[in-house]
Amino acid sequence: MVGIHVNRQSRINLRKNFNGPNGFSLVELMVVVAVLSVIALAVAPRVSSLSPQQLDYAAGEIAEAIRFTRSEAMRLAEPRGFALDTGEKRIRVFRPVSPAQPGEPVIFDVRDPVSKRLFDVDLDKLEYARVDSLTRSSSYRGTCIKPADAYFDATGVAWCAKPDNVLLENQQITLTLGSQVRVVRLDGITGRVSIQ
Repeated sequence: MVGIHVNRQSRINLRKNFNGPNGFSLVELMVVVAVLSVIALAVAPRVSSLSPQQLDYAAGEIAEAIRFTRSEAMRLAEPRGFALDTGEKRIRVFRPVSPAQPGEPVIFDVRDPVSKRLFDVDLDKLEYARVDSLTRSSSYRGTCIKPADAYFDATGVAWCAKPDNVLLENQQITLTLGSQVRVVRLDGITGRVSIQ
């Protein structure tokens, strides 16, 4: 059996190395703590700089919900719509009970084809998204009673959900986080969704 043998002289040398003037004084320890504090303060702004990425992620989720709604309407040749709740910071995809009357009533049972979950984006519940406020402004060719709800027809053109014969010209969804702002724009006629 192989063992480690430590003689008496090496134990004495070890004791000498850890005793006496080789230790740290209180002043030295305080200097090290102060230097580490300065480094921590310098690194902290970099950690909080994740906010723009969180806002970008939230804007991407909103844009993706709108794009998905349009693509589903075109793929199925049936109206599909989205309801934007700015107070709850939430967007949900719906289908009308009757394709002949796409406005109301609607059913929120449209599922993501990959995850099979309801297509319901709640920004407050997303881990990587963060938004202080969410606002919407829309331009219609006529009077829209429910401007927060819009639907796409089978050709990909956006309309007001109620009444369902008012064309959506454009919609602008503004997301803010501190001083950062992202805008999701929907051109109702072309169906183009962009993030600025």
